[in-house]
Amino acid sequence: MKRFLLPLLAALALPTAVKAEVSSNTSSRKPFILERPCPSEFSSKWECWGFQTMTRLINASAISYCGIENGSLDKEDFWDFAIEHAKNKFPPRSRSQAREDIIEHIQTDRFAVINAAQYRLKLAGGCNNLLKDNYPLLLRESLNNNSQEYNHHQVKKQRPAWMVEKIKGCFKYTNDEQKNYCIKTYSPYGNAIPGNLD
Repeated sequence: MKRFLLPLLAALALPTAVKAEVSSNTSSRKPFILERPCPSEFSSKWECWGFQTMTRLINASAISYCGIENGSLDKEDFWDFAIEHAKNKFPPRSRSQAREDIIEHIQTDRFAVINAAQYRLKLAGGCNNLLKDNYPLLLRESLNNNSQEYNHHQVKKQRPAWMVEKIKGCFKYTNDEQKNYCIKTYSPYGNAIPGNLD
């Protein structure tokens, strides 16, 4: 039954998912926070769940897009990162179910998710603002001092610090297939496993 309700809930959630307040005073920018509570009009548990799985996927897709845009993520990792980031916004005991439902949203509402993510980027004022306010670990740290442009090649060769942290968690898996998949997910540039993970 829930399988048939999810697309409906996603459709209900999407218009709400892309609403955001934009400050009328452009000189003092307000932080654009993606994570929002379930709206009061969604009274039932499943309506709120549908809203959260969809909006968190949209949020994570916007972050993933920005990571690819600045070279912190590989293009092939767009959905993998989005799924994991959205799933991890849920309590640990709900994450398995959240992952299934998030993947189902991608299968049924992929283009709506991408369009809503792009709209969020527009409201945030671009990737730099969105990452600064919601996921600063994907902001590039290496700047070319002459042009104040990001040094793409230097950053691309390095595994971002947040990936090193994620790899530590990969070793909790006893199943080699799961462990290797986890490591591959957080090794987008073919980086070797860091020697010191303490």
